[in-house]
Amino acid sequence: MDLLLRRYGGGIEYILHMPLEEGILFISTVFEKEQEERVWQMWLAFHPHMDKPVPFTQYLHQCKQENVGSQEPKQAPEQIIEMAERIKKADQSARR
Repeated sequence: MDLLLRRYGGGIEYILHMPLEEGILFISTVFEKEQEERVWQMWLAFHPHMDKPVPFTQYLHQCKQENVGSQEPKQAPEQIIEMAERIKKADQSARR
């Protein structure tokens, strides 16, 4: 279905008329399939050059694990709060 929406266009109208939960699930599924397609294209390009070739399913799993890990904040929450307080203080002093 996602390919049909991309290929023929105008398919968003179909999604807008879905119940909210179904629409969100549909969009989430489409996003996941597009991500898998991108990983497939990367695997096709890298596979001939791999020292130890891995199956696509394993490569996909590794990419998903790396993606999940990259969503963690790079700074500790305390550092983020401290920086926000400095910005707030600087803004308040600039308004005086």
